[in-house]
Amino acid sequence: MAFYDRFIDLCQIKGEKPTPLLNKLNIGAGNVRRWKNGSSVNFDTLNILAKHFDVPVEYFFDGSEQETELIKSGNSLKELYNGIKAYPDYIASLLNGVDEKLPQYSDYERISDYMHVDMRYLMSPERYCQLIKLPESARVSKHENIPARDMILSILGKLPAGNEYKFLQVRISMAILQHLMIMGITPEQLEKTLLLKQKIYDLGDIGISEKKKKSYNFSDLCRISEAFNISFESMLTGIRDNHE
Repeated sequence: MAFYDRFIDLCQIKGEKPTPLLNKLNIGAGNVRRWKNGSSVNFDTLNILAKHFDVPVEYFFDGSEQETELIKSGNSLKELYNGIKAYPDYIASLLNGVDEKLPQYSDYERISDYMHVDMRYLMSPERYCQLIKLPESARVSKHENIPARDMILSILGKLPAGNEYKFLQVRISMAILQHLMIMGITPEQLEKTLLLKQKIYDLGDIGISEKKKKSYNFSDLCRISEAFNISFESMLTGIRDNHE
């Protein structure tokens, strides 16, 4: 979905007409036609619109092309600053690191136990066959002192360096979606939090490859937590806290 379509969707949700809205926000009304024809939108305008609609800036993005352009555009200090300001969640992931190291066997065990899913669900068949052949002495992780919850949040907060890491992020996100649905939170309700539709519906579609899905990030979990008054633990484990 292009930026223009997302903009129009938000206007409809808020019951506002595009041209009067842009005039009210001191944004040139002629942008409506330009956006419809595929023109790009600058960072300052994105910030204004995101603030007005109360959505994260990433709501207007739908894939890696825009993210790549964001990095390419940072050829001056001002543009770099605007890029960070406009897309903080992506930049935070970038600063957190591109993770090339996959979890060890015991890490997968602890994560799967915590999330109440089968360990094999979190990895591709190739990765599972690779790890299952390791001797017992090689299955112990160096991160045994890191709680499973913290490890999961760290995994979701990094940019994947390869398909296997992305597979893990997506499968964790798919498990989170299943937990939310078990707790009675529907995709339609999630859509009202203005999460990316692609994340909501693609994650629940088993016919779509993990390579084409987008995983949840820390910002997404925060929005879900606030919207439905549930803890990260509840989302990750599928068990509601007593006080919720």
